Amino acid sequence: MMLRLTCYLILLVHLNVFSNDIGKNELSSLNYGTWNIRWDYKENIESGDIWEKRKKPITDIINFYDLHIIGLQECNKQQYESLMELLPEYEFYDLDKKIYNPILVKKGIFEVLDKGIFYLSEKPSKRSKGWDAKQIRYCNWIKLKYSNKTFYIFNTHIEYHGKIAKLESIKLILEQIKNFTQGHPFILAGDFNFDNKSKGYKELINSKVLKDAKEVAAVSYTPTGSFNGFNINKLSKWQIDHVFTSLNIDVQRYGIICDFYFDNKTLRFPSDHNPIVVKIDIN
Repeated sequence: MMLRLTCYLILLVHLNVFSNDIGKNELSSLNYGTWNIRWDYKENIESGDIWEKRKKPITDIINFYDLHIIGLQECNKQQYESLMELLPEYEFYDLDKKIYNPILVKKGIFEVLDKGIFYLSEKPSKRSKGWDAKQIRYCNWIKLKYSNKTFYIFNTHIEYHGKIAKLESIKLILEQIKNFTQGHPFILAGDFNFDNKSKGYKELINSKVLKDAKEVAAVSYTPTGSFNGFNINKLSKWQIDHVFTSLNIDVQRYGIICDFYFDNKTLRFPSDHNPIVVKIDIN
């Protein structure tokens, strides 16, 4: 327990590394986050990790770390609507209204130039399941501008079961990124359901068009992995959530945030994944 408390206190002391002096429609640097917030499953009622408990800590963390943009995974309709109510300073962007993986953009800073979605399948323009996947998966994207800088955000949740789908999804995402961005800076992040030893990860890194923010950050803080399984008493080394950036982005800070909350009985994680927060400069 002391290890968790120490982790939390260190993050509080160093919160200023993610702070920004924001002028009107202009940033000195960008705070980006990615977080799988866990579906509102019935089994969470038995474990005590119900959405009604978790939604406030989740939105508190998003606000506390002053995230200008965050990509979420695993929202159902109820979760999506409650987050919109609790986060009025953000615009929500997602074109799939059955499986919600929204991109949240803080209001009054960016100009939205374009947005879209492609499905991780052999027919990316059609809502469809791909290869040996058990579920429909997709990548949503948004094109943003602030000051004189234009960049893209790609938010995704890769298939968990299908081995072919995992690798083919990565190949498709890389192809689409090249088609869309045309040399503009970009962030690709989300729940990839694989670690840095997998074929999918190597496919991304070997593409030579992006880099792992964790590996290139000037300061990288990784006290635990990104998947915690709601287990507050065990540090995880399993990292399946990632943030990748184009080569023309400087990564200042990278952190896996292991914050928790107290529900009047015990300490709990807000999700079975820990959020990842990066501070970047776009060239």
